[in-house]
Amino acid sequence: MCCTTACAVACLSCLAVDNSDADGECSSVIAGSDPGNDCEAGACAPGNCNGDGGCELEGVATECRAASGACDVAEFCDGTSIACGIDALANAGTACGSYVCDGAVAACPTSCAQDLECAPDHFCADGSCLLGKRAFVSSTVQNGNLGGLVGADATCQNLAAAAGLSGQFRAHMSDSTVNAAARLTQAAIPYRLVTGTIVADNWADLTDGSLDTNLSVTEQGNTVSNNVFTWTGTNENGTLSTMSTNNCLDWQSAANANSGVSGFITNAAWAAFGVGQCNGSRRLYCLQQ
Repeated sequence: MCCTTACAVACLSCLAVDNSDADGECSSVIAGSDPGNDCEAGACAPGNCNGDGGCELEGVATECRAASGACDVAEFCDGTSIACGIDALANAGTACGSYVCDGAVAACPTSCAQDLECAPDHFCADGSCLLGKRAFVSSTVQNGNLGGLVGADATCQNLAAAAGLSGQFRAHMSDSTVNAAARLTQAAIPYRLVTGTIVADNWADLTDGSLDTNLSVTEQGNTVSNNVFTWTGTNENGTLSTMSTNNCLDWQSAANANSGVSGFITNAAWAAFGVGQCNGSRRLYCLQQ
């Protein structure tokens, strides 16, 4: 067949059966066909002409490679190439269930060695990422001059940091101007010992007068067996306890003449068991915020 003009590029033909024009007229091949085998097929191309004298490409919203795991991402055509893009993984740190992706493999991890390998509101305990806030009793003891609530919070934070515990920690304590319930995060997720054991299902459970287990494990994971009293100034429900008239002058006195409300680690009255002279040494309850 002779053409009125040369059909020297892809997806052009002089045959009416190919282009729907008269024989001899060089024009675009019908879309969806490729009688001259001009178009290469690929993940983003079906191998057909597009009806405008070129090869058909898939649109930019076309998925060309599905995700193969929780830490893989799907790839999409870019509208300019027949090939699918580079097979990429989710960024390191992307949450996948209780864990985070490591950026190296498509599967979500199933174990951890540190908190950074856990999803938000989770922490690593005994190789597993657990949903919850850490709670511990201080490994150290101090008199009633804590430097106020600010100083008590700093004690908790420093102990947590020294033990490699991430997050913000505050002391479960009240003074004459603010009670624990008002200044602490009231978590909707479990409070757990650093070993992973649940202390309470949430803030409401923590303050209902009964703990699921004694808050008797330190930030280092050791169970306390002596000096089992804690400075709190707080009732079990998180409000200011009035057993003492001054709570060591708002936790700024170590004088024997002053006293503060104390909890008993292994007793149902874990927060407000009685009072102690401010020159005595007691532990602190520390809660992750």
